[in-house]
Amino acid sequence: MIPLLTRRMQKFASQDCQLVDRDQFCRLLLGFTHMERLDDPVNDMRGLRDLETGKVYLIDRAKLAGISIHWR
Repeated sequence: MIPLLTRRMQKFASQDCQLVDRDQFCRLLLGFTHMERLDDPVNDMRGLRDLETGKVYLIDRAKLAGISIHWR
């Protein structure tokens, strides 16, 4: 099985994707640009796709919820 971080990096490299922070994701969601939800539950990512350009904006589900995870 491929580790989660590796799967996310492959997805990011394979498409016209941009990782965004929570504030930017919310601005995109509430803005005037036509977006559609494009979640990736396998990789635990939430996303939006710009319907005009096809660009995908992704954020980690935990970061969107404001959950901070510290690994030791």
